[in-house]
Amino acid sequence: MPRPRTTPKPVVELPSSLARWPGYVMKYVFEAWYIWYEHEVARLGLSVNGLLVLVALDADGPETQSVLAERISVDRSLMVSVVDDLERQGLVERRRSEEDRRAVPIHITDAGHELADRASDLTDAANDRVFAGFTATERRRFEELLARLPSTVVEMRREQELGVATES
Repeated sequence: MPRPRTTPKPVVELPSSLARWPGYVMKYVFEAWYIWYEHEVARLGLSVNGLLVLVALDADGPETQSVLAERISVDRSLMVSVVDDLERQGLVERRRSEEDRRAVPIHITDAGHELADRASDLTDAANDRVFAGFTATERRRFEELLARLPSTVVEMRREQELGVATES
């Protein structure tokens, strides 16, 4: 069973001096949630990256390691060991492509589909716990707003890669 890689930090309150910055609040919430979530996922015999691979393959079908790593934002150097671990557990298998003999897409197995469903349920429960203090309407609105952020962040990253100066 994978062991969580993060070491729990002491539980501390969000500093009020930093609470005015949404980016910091997101970081604070994510770190606290991730440490808890990583331990929950480990009880399924998975790492969080393994869970991401299974859920992506379950939803979207076979993909090569490099494309999958990019899509789910996992470092390519880690992807080999993540897939090796999932393969050892019988959750995925590598199959050489009939169309392109150089490509070796990762395929999810029946056991992988079942575990992806359990992992999705666990993730839904974890998110329900995080949002317990929200009404259904507040949560829906928050999720709608949050869903708009990735496109902005992607644009910021593209500008950074291109060396575009940002105005303050």
